[in-house]
Amino acid sequence: MVLMNLLRTRIEKKSHRFLVLCLLVALEFIFGAYLWRKSKPEAILGFLTKNGDHFTIAWRDTLKGYESHDALSIEDAMRFAREELHLSAAVNPISEFELEHVWTQDRFGTYLVMWKTHSINFLNQITFNRRSDAMFFAAAFRQGSYSPSPFGHSVLLLPKSAE
Repeated sequence: MVLMNLLRTRIEKKSHRFLVLCLLVALEFIFGAYLWRKSKPEAILGFLTKNGDHFTIAWRDTLKGYESHDALSIEDAMRFAREELHLSAAVNPISEFELEHVWTQDRFGTYLVMWKTHSINFLNQITFNRRSDAMFFAAAFRQGSYSPSPFGHSVLLLPKSAE
């Protein structure tokens, strides 16, 4: 009888140890998943640029640095910026890039957006194949979203919470 009680006690201790070990592993897994979820890269700013016949969204995130995504249309590029990066066109807070004048021209089937900043005496332009693309950039520039980004003349994109 003593031997049975001793054996039962050892089995109970082992099962308690096993349960405690399982609980610790489960807690470690939950904590690790929480930390992984919180450490996902988050876009802190971005730029929409015209790059030949396509459009590029370039962004800086909190972990990796700059990354980019190409799209065939402005609509696709902006959808990616909104849905994947949570970025949207925003007013550039740097007054040096405030525009003096923005206008568009139709030249033999191409559409030009031209602008001049208050601080720099150069006339800038971007050429588009579609009128709607030119109008999108012109409207964004008029609303203060112009940025001479590291990727070229662009529409500034910021997190929706920073607008």
